Amino acid sequence: MLMAASRPFAFGRFSLYEGRDAYSLNSAEIQNYFEEISGDVEAACYGSYFLEFADYYARENVDETQMLKLLYQTLRALLKPALSNPLVRRVFELKAMAVNGEYSPEPPADVSDSAAYAWEYVVLSPVESVYTFSLTDQVLREFSMCVEKNKARYIDRSFHSLEILEALVRFS
Repeated sequence: MLMAASRPFAFGRFSLYEGRDAYSLNSAEIQNYFEEISGDVEAACYGSYFLEFADYYARENVDETQMLKLLYQTLRALLKPALSNPLVRRVFELKAMAVNGEYSPEPPADVSDSAAYAWEYVVLSPVESVYTFSLTDQVLREFSMCVEKNKARYIDRSFHSLEILEALVRFS
């Protein structure tokens, strides 16, 4: 009965009850299944990476509203043809780190004004507004390099889903 609600990329309101060792799903009202993502291998890999990245930061019994909003907006951004998936990835990574207070207020390297502005925009904008721009290939490379440096400074592990995603993109 609740199988559809428990699939990846289902976004909605879930009711849980606490058991002895874990929570169990009691009911669910799904607003969006993001079926287009599930049907696209590359988008599904990106989505899996975003979920794993969010899981890195998520803590039980902590208000994770901002991270949930970011995940929702990010999945919506994956469906926008005007936004490249690599841009969506880097914006998500930076904003997730900013939501959790693990970022430098300025890019950690000398970059063009456009890349510095993109960095500031992502860090300071509300979650609902972070996917409202695009970057040229050169500016995206600079922005990506800075996000990668920030990740190396604050994140102490690698992500299995990212390894799969990078292999998929490399061989596409």
